[in-house]
Amino acid sequence: MALHKILCVDDEADMRQITQLALQSMGGFEVALCADGSEAIAAIEQSMPDLVLLDVMMPGLSGPETIKVIHENYPDLSVAVRRQLG
Repeated sequence: MALHKILCVDDEADMRQITQLALQSMGGFEVALCADGSEAIAAIEQSMPDLVLLDVMMPGLSGPETIKVIHENYPDLSVAVRRQLG
């Protein structure tokens, strides 16, 4: 499966912006952004991405909770988890 559309989910706006810039300019990917797990689930329902790049630590629906919902409803959707260090 070729990756074209990536959904980046992170509660920190600067991380979303940096990720979007890198993926679009260096990888040529189409990138959608969400600030939390609930937004991500709604975005997936509207337009299925090829990959979800997900922050672990988020308020509201956390990374692990979001993964659970995604895998229950979209078992073939790939999710990559990232965590900020420091």
